[in-house]
Amino acid sequence: MTTRNIRFRNVEKRNKYGAISSTCTHGHRHPSKLEAKYCFYLTMLVKNKDIYAFEYERRFELRVNGILICHHKPDFCVYKTKEDHEADHFEIHETKGVETMDWKLRRNLMEALFPNSTYYVIK
Repeated sequence: MTTRNIRFRNVEKRNKYGAISSTCTHGHRHPSKLEAKYCFYLTMLVKNKDIYAFEYERRFELRVNGILICHHKPDFCVYKTKEDHEADHFEIHETKGVETMDWKLRRNLMEALFPNSTYYVIK
């Protein structure tokens, strides 16, 4: 009986929810194919001038009464016009497969702290 050592190279760690990571046309590394496809879709909207711009994983500090509760990085912040971008009026677009309790809490905090923005969930 012979024993063989098998080495695995370039094997990525699997996502615990079964998502497969992908790279979009911008070169962003996305944790899911859905998110990468949506990034490509937003890029096409910018090229067609249907929206002004978008940001990928903008980080927000969620503070209540001056106390930092947590941070939240939604997938995309979308600006419809140049004026919206300058005034920091935005829409939040989140691609979701599995809605965890942690994410639901952060979403509720975002909606409470940024009442002028709209939170969209793409499934």
